[in-house]
Amino acid sequence: MEETDLITALIPAIKDQLKSKDTPYVKKTFERLIKLDDTDDEEAIKMLALCLADETNRMFIDKRNF
Repeated sequence: MEETDLITALIPAIKDQLKSKDTPYVKKTFERLIKLDDTDDEEAIKMLALCLADETNRMFIDKRNF
């Protein structure tokens, strides 16, 4: 799976996190990103998906939980 495919696959998870009361920090970060240099919503979501991909990879490498 290519990186862009992985990011695309994680976008629904980010959208769910944006709606969830359990992950307010995702919404806060999203709002900060869209204010930064006029980043649009889709680009901010892709940035968050990239972070999620990186964290998931680190979990796998470090053999730890989320």
